[in-house]
Amino acid sequence: MVVRIDVNDSTFKRLEKLVVGFDTPDAVINRLIDSYENKKTTKPVLSFYPEESDFLRLLVKNGIAEVTLHKENGSKEEVTWKANKLTFDSNLRGNIWSGFLRGWKERGIISAHFSISDSYDFSYSEADFKRDEILSRHCKLSLKEFISLNEEFELSKHIDPEGDLGGYRIRFFESCDSKVLEKIEKLNRKKEFVFHAFSDEWNILNQFI
Repeated sequence: MVVRIDVNDSTFKRLEKLVVGFDTPDAVINRLIDSYENKKTTKPVLSFYPEESDFLRLLVKNGIAEVTLHKENGSKEEVTWKANKLTFDSNLRGNIWSGFLRGWKERGIISAHFSISDSYDFSYSEADFKRDEILSRHCKLSLKEFISLNEEFELSKHIDPEGDLGGYRIRFFESCDSKVLEKIEKLNRKKEFVFHAFSDEWNILNQFI
């Protein structure tokens, strides 16, 4: 079945410029349609500020990110991503594709830039993260629970009667969430917790003493 369509002279001249060899107008139009459809199947380009590994760490700590969505029609959309359920073990890109950018084809999204706002805490370094990983394990808290204490604690060395150099003490401040502290076994009345660190943990912990 052949369907005839009317196009004005300027449109036809634009089509003529796209002719390859002995292309018919139908062939040119089909090539344009194919190009458009292939473009839509290409996933949006993702970028992060700061770089991806640091972004995830700060996103988990702060729970929120700013996102700029660029669309096929040339427009852009500024949105906020609340990611309270993410953990440090989460697959960042997997969560983005299955959650935040679900339906990107229909929404016409071609790229997305994720950033942590400068108004949030950028001071949480990789060293802080490694320290909290160690301390959360010894306190038998989840990493997210420990981080929620917002570094409201003091870390010091603890020398036991036998002179063991691997002992440490954490003293939690009054401002700490009492519901989280209740989960720490052997926390004394002074809100102190004494533990023995492994030798490969000493260098990391000693940076904060």
